[in-house]
Amino acid sequence: MFKNISSVVASAMILTSLGFTLPADAAEAASPDASADHIEGNWGGTLAGALHLVLHIKKPATGPYAAVLESVDQGDVMIPVDKLDVTPDHINLSIAAVHGSYEAKWDDGKKAWVGTWTQGRSAPLNLTRVVGEVPKPKRPQEDAIEQGALPYSRQPVKFDGANANIKLAGTFNLPQGSGPFPTVILIAGSGPNTRDEDVLGHKEFLVLSDYLTRRGIAVLCYDKRGTGESSGDYEAATTDDFAADAEGAVSYLRSRSDVDVRHIGLIGHSEGGLIAPVVAAHDSKVGFIVLLAGPAMRGDKLLAEQIYLIAKASGAPDSRGVSIRKVHEDMFAAIANAPNQAQAKSSAEAIFDKAVEEHRTFADVDQTKANLDQLTSPWMRHMLGYDPVPALRKVKVPVLALNGSLDLQVPPKEDLAGIKDALRDDKDVTVIELPKLNHLFQSANTGAPFEYGRIEETIAPVALDTIGDWVVTHTK
Repeated sequence: MFKNISSVVASAMILTSLGFTLPADAAEAASPDASADHIEGNWGGTLAGALHLVLHIKKPATGPYAAVLESVDQGDVMIPVDKLDVTPDHINLSIAAVHGSYEAKWDDGKKAWVGTWTQGRSAPLNLTRVVGEVPKPKRPQEDAIEQGALPYSRQPVKFDGANANIKLAGTFNLPQGSGPFPTVILIAGSGPNTRDEDVLGHKEFLVLSDYLTRRGIAVLCYDKRGTGESSGDYEAATTDDFAADAEGAVSYLRSRSDVDVRHIGLIGHSEGGLIAPVVAAHDSKVGFIVLLAGPAMRGDKLLAEQIYLIAKASGAPDSRGVSIRKVHEDMFAAIANAPNQAQAKSSAEAIFDKAVEEHRTFADVDQTKANLDQLTSPWMRHMLGYDPVPALRKVKVPVLALNGSLDLQVPPKEDLAGIKDALRDDKDVTVIELPKLNHLFQSANTGAPFEYGRIEETIAPVALDTIGDWVVTHTK
């Protein structure tokens, strides 16, 4: 919920607004006969000047045309096209996964398909033929790690999660030199994250773990249960289950002779920032915790505020954002308080239907209703009703809490104030708001999620240094 906007909002965000031009060296005007008779190939454009898309069209040996829409800036997300109709001068397609459709006519003067993308609201989208390979967003920090010689070892590991039936797979970074070494566990945010915490083409934990290991800190990263090489059922798990898995990671580290058991710390990003305090509250021998955009607000309030802030950053009038926030607050509270999924879905749908009757505007009524299954999943119901403050109040170990000033998913001022208040009895707490950084701790312009994939930087150096300096100081 907190890392990729949310699993509920993510699919709607993939294609929020379209109007696309590839860089000049990657797109070329189609030839005069590049109409539906020659439509096979790749067609690119930019949605709202922000999101680079490529429509890949193929003609099988038998049967009709088939297509896939690629969102280049979002980690090359591939979205199957369900229906595709073409004539010599017309395209009509629909994508059920995002409740979107596209209709365009061939403009021979522009050598482009000129049309409209519709997903609740409509936006212009013109597609021109892409010649050659589609340019991928640059990831200089990851490239430097993957192409250079590493001054440390990376060991594949497996260990028990919450119990012996959950086998978690991960990577253990071991610095050069003689141990035992101070060690941190990286705990990922929401979503089916593997050990690198992949977010829209960025490998957050690859960059963070590399940085820390080069500074003499051993690092354990692992695939969440049911993802990557880890066993278990991801879909049935809640934050409590993921916290129990993190406790299993701590137990595993204590079994290693190369780990300094006095200095085992937890670094949690987003939902991981909910989990780290739970583990530290249960285990007084945890050395320290670092909260990277770790929430201090109850889930229903936080997600409603997140939706409001993202709507504002996307250009929605404030009055509309306030209205939508109120409806979602009511829906989320009803879901959190319902005794079961069926009742949660029924209550949420009733609140939403009433809001629609009162003429409140929503981008896509059908899409919102389609998302109710996700909104009422076990994980989401638990998250919406979860209050982080009680666990935070039990934490007595050193804490570093960071937020970016442009974070729209975990609002920094409210969040850091809440963390500081909840930890008022802890003697070693550092709370910092880092200027001009977003939820992923990238240097950003607005903080809006649509920027995440477009920004080349994975983690800003100031964030890495702030984390590294604090951890090194607290492991001497």
